[in-house]
Amino acid sequence: MNTEIVLAQGRAYSLFGYLFRKGLDERVYNTLSQWPELRASIEGLGESAEERIEAGKEKYYQLFERDVFPFASVFLSFDPRPGGPLTSEVLDRFQRIGYSHDLTAESADHIGWILSALAFLSGAEIDALRDEKLEVVGQLRELQANYLDQVVLPWVGSFAEAILNLDEGFFGTATQMMLELVSYHRQALQEAGYQRTYREAQTSDSLTKLLEEEKTDLREISKYLLVPYKCGLLLARSDISQLSRKYRLPRGFGARSLELESLFHTAADHQLIRQLCEALVARFEKALHFHQALGVNQDSTIQDKLQKTILGLKNMASAQSEES
Repeated sequence: MNTEIVLAQGRAYSLFGYLFRKGLDERVYNTLSQWPELRASIEGLGESAEERIEAGKEKYYQLFERDVFPFASVFLSFDPRPGGPLTSEVLDRFQRIGYSHDLTAESADHIGWILSALAFLSGAEIDALRDEKLEVVGQLRELQANYLDQVVLPWVGSFAEAILNLDEGFFGTATQMMLELVSYHRQALQEAGYQRTYREAQTSDSLTKLLEEEKTDLREISKYLLVPYKCGLLLARSDISQLSRKYRLPRGFGARSLELESLFHTAADHQLIRQLCEALVARFEKALHFHQALGVNQDSTIQDKLQKTILGLKNMASAQSEES
């Protein structure tokens, strides 16, 4: 990769990092609205710059603060909350590469900070390229490859799938561009000789295994389906709301776990468990097709989790058909 490419790469990471942390505001509006790939989706937000920025802020709140929680911990741990061991791991990596983030702001494993760290590494590589310090360039590229493999690629596809499932407008387009940037970056490093490594995955029982246990109830099933690291995707609040509207079933209020459990119980009361499971199968199959299309930069463990969850949901639907 030459200096111009690395420079453009670093600028893009910096912009995406800010966008995913802060949303569309005056600081990045003018720059992003000049990107041909984003112009149409930005214009679709409103007539004037003020309207577009305000609509962007509202959409950001819905997507990033209510539906898709943009933290590595949410996608890569059995306890999907920021601030745990995975956050500490990301902080440790920041320290090792010399990157510091605002400790008073979002958790370090926020997608915005993770992308900003890649902007930092790209900037360091530019400095080394301009100074013709080829050994340092090699060290920085090795750091980037390992960082992408261990911190970014294991979950960025699942994060992108969750956003794109809910938004085909500005943030969906920006997320697709970010995913392509990460994929291009890793592919370029691969072609330069930096081989792919894979994050060690923790294992858990599949949904099918869970259903075989007598003590398993609708609460346990709901809890399972809301842990992306177990089931393979992030089931957003809007996903649950869509299912509720589709079958005209109340879903309750409060946390997602309560909403989904309530939806299962009301579906059972109305003898609609089979239909609900079939609708969930369709959602998980959509995610599976998305990940299959990602190609070489996709971790196969995510596809495996999705396939096992689909099988479990199909088994639930079949069992309900037999009972009826």
